[in-house]
Amino acid sequence: MTAGVAIADVVRATPVVKQSLNIQSKKTIDLMPRDFRTFVAIELPSPIKVRIEKLIHRFQSFQQYRWTTEENLHLTLNFIGNVTQQDISPLCRAIESHIASTPGFAVQLEGCGAFPKIDRPRIVWLGVTEGSIQLQAIYSRIEQLLLEQKYPRDRHPFRPHITIGRLKREGRFPTEMKGAINAETKIEIGAFDVNEVTIYESVLEKSGPRYTPISRFKLA
Repeated sequence: MTAGVAIADVVRATPVVKQSLNIQSKKTIDLMPRDFRTFVAIELPSPIKVRIEKLIHRFQSFQQYRWTTEENLHLTLNFIGNVTQQDISPLCRAIESHIASTPGFAVQLEGCGAFPKIDRPRIVWLGVTEGSIQLQAIYSRIEQLLLEQKYPRDRHPFRPHITIGRLKREGRFPTEMKGAINAETKIEIGAFDVNEVTIYESVLEKSGPRYTPISRFKLA
């Protein structure tokens, strides 16, 4: 197994603040501690992202939704939440050890649906028809670790999917959206091999979330 990428090498540079300036004009600076809003996910290969982007393009007329950009497409396993700068590296190492013996596997993507249900499509998703058992096993191992370390329990049952669109604000759902989703329930995106798991930082910006890999761990 290949060790995870060192946190110091991949985490985005932390802002610094000038704390003092002595009479020789030598600057003394300290790093400003911050929290990382994190989640665990499977990265998607570029050819799969391109196919999903073509699918998303067919939904673009529904402007009430924020559609996932190609670079942000991923398959979420566990949402962790805020992790302190002090804890992020030990947590990454612990997650790596918990999934070290998991062999690689294949995932097949097929069919669109919606949460909480197709009549109220707050989230539009692409489904998983192969690899669900293996994804569930990785999710469960990591979730147990997170609970042992006192991170909040996931509020929703795990259901493997890729979020492709999310309603921007609460309100009436577009009446035509149900038909648009039903038209894509048999869409076949294809299969890809899963050989590693990634921990991301999520940064919320005005234009939408930005996801940055923090560490990657190879499967067995």
